[in-house]
Amino acid sequence: MSHSDLILHVKEDMVQALGCTEPGIISLASARAAGALRERFGEADGAAETEKRLLFAGKISAVEVKVSSGIYKNAYSCGIPGTVHSGSEYAAAIGAVGGRPERGLTVLSGLSEAEIRAAWKLRERGLVTVSVGVEGPGIYVSAVVTAAGHRAEARIVGSHVSDSFLAVDGEVIYRHETEQGQEEREGAALAALDFAAFRACADAASQEELSFIGEAVDVNLTLASEGIAWERCTITGALLKGLPEEVRRMVRAGKVPTGSGIDPQSYARLLTAAAIEARFLGAGAPAVSVVGSGAHGIICTLPIAAAARLTGAGRGRMLRAIFLNTLVTAYVKEYSGRLSAFCGCGIAGGLGLSYALGYLEGAEADVSERAFANMSSSVTGMLCTGGNQACAMKALSAVDAAFTAHTLALAGAGIGAYTGIVSFSPEQTARNVGRIADPGMLQTDRTILDLYLADAKRRKGGERQEKAGDPENSKKVLAK
Repeated sequence: MSHSDLILHVKEDMVQALGCTEPGIISLASARAAGALRERFGEADGAAETEKRLLFAGKISAVEVKVSSGIYKNAYSCGIPGTVHSGSEYAAAIGAVGGRPERGLTVLSGLSEAEIRAAWKLRERGLVTVSVGVEGPGIYVSAVVTAAGHRAEARIVGSHVSDSFLAVDGEVIYRHETEQGQEEREGAALAALDFAAFRACADAASQEELSFIGEAVDVNLTLASEGIAWERCTITGALLKGLPEEVRRMVRAGKVPTGSGIDPQSYARLLTAAAIEARFLGAGAPAVSVVGSGAHGIICTLPIAAAARLTGAGRGRMLRAIFLNTLVTAYVKEYSGRLSAFCGCGIAGGLGLSYALGYLEGAEADVSERAFANMSSSVTGMLCTGGNQACAMKALSAVDAAFTAHTLALAGAGIGAYTGIVSFSPEQTARNVGRIADPGMLQTDRTILDLYLADAKRRKGGERQEKAGDPENSKKVLAK
């Protein structure tokens, strides 16, 4: 891959997503299927758009979604943006009722309270099912919506942003199943490079070429600000309480200058936890995702942005360090897989962060390589239990471990080659880390899935997470 190819790869990979991307693509597939039926068979042409959606929702007799086991796990207990609800069934319901498929991974932006309630009632009537249709960690969603005697199916395969298949009443409208192959080719080209090539590209990149990264930082900082101000973000709130009052005021105002009384590591962990916790609890602000994950996008951007602000690193250096962080993260993900049994945010994103912190400070490559070895010896094996509030805890651990790995590397301390999973190069170490996920932890992934399936069975037997009856007004709760 050339200099321009690498920059384009990162730019195209950075996509805005509202909420966790796994329930997000369940909503997106459901929205595409329902939208096809509304377009072909919908009535009330003179009605407003929301009214049309609500009238159509009354005709829905079934929303049936089949997903890969990896998608099922990640979406199972995740908060749905703009609502007080969670889980894959509600994601399917709200996508069919209020999703705007033309908005891609921000499919649930602009929901009305009436749509939120209609989706809740659809699910409570037992008309929505989500089940495992494909074993494995890959990306697969098939959503079938039945309404007024008609049936539409939409599929998302291989990539979170793919638009693979749409059929109405058995008539195939389109079939585009090339995204996965293209993504695999680009991934193979990336994996054929080494970290030295990534550093060289970062060194040569101009601020103008990387301006899109600055925009990504701004989006993720906005999400972090929402988490800092939101009462539901209890982990973030506890972190804030541990800071002096004057520092808390600066953090809430988004103005934390050098010498403000908070160190780069503490500020990095606070911003990261705030953005991730808010995202998984259903915040209304989007995140910029990396390798198909908003949490990865957050840990690739906000810790470096925090450290740059407090150390006085220039904007150009910050953008290049985030660019490098993102490339190293993507490299690790090529070997661990997009969805896996271990926490990709904490491990792949954390490894990228440990490597990029040295670059941000102008250290030589050997410092970054020692930090990478230290980090790989630390958090590798951290479990992924799906997208939920617990991700904030894992991100905290990863940020702390990355800063510690970097601090030790600066002091000349590093885990030596052929010690544990550390190998003769950071690239081979990354491959070893990937093998821990696949095939190493595939049975672990299956065990976590079995726990969730058993939990779902208990809920169906009456132990529902949410009490029966009309839900609280989502807008009022989310405004607190």
